[in-house]
Amino acid sequence: MPLRVLLDTNLLFRYLLAPHAAERTVTQAIQHAFAGTFTLLAPEDLLAELERTLSAKPYLRQRITPDQAQSFVQALRDLAELLPPLPDPVPRVVRDPHDDYLLAAALFADADILVSGADNLLALRTHLARPQILTAVAFLDLLATQP
Repeated sequence: MPLRVLLDTNLLFRYLLAPHAAERTVTQAIQHAFAGTFTLLAPEDLLAELERTLSAKPYLRQRITPDQAQSFVQALRDLAELLPPLPDPVPRVVRDPHDDYLLAAALFADADILVSGADNLLALRTHLARPQILTAVAFLDLLATQP
């Protein structure tokens, strides 16, 4: 059974800013998702945040066209196991309350791994048995050891 993996939005933004940088760990992680190496989990809350931020942030709008953003979000919807919106309120666990939904979604979906670059999520690594919270580099190292 493939790993069940949730990718943090910060990784998705980094991919959109440089999708053709094949040597980048973020690009490699996204390529593994599209290759079916793991089951990508996509909470509706994450997709909504992605769409909202892509349209609201001027520096993203300057580098990512609306068509590119829409195509990417649709590709994620087509590829991923979509997770319903979480009920309110999401418990406060993480220092940054904007990341609480990621942890809650990972727990709700029984994710094996949450991949993130956020220090406040990575700080929880030693406190949780599941999901594992990994950086993109550690995640790629793990995938390299999979049969």
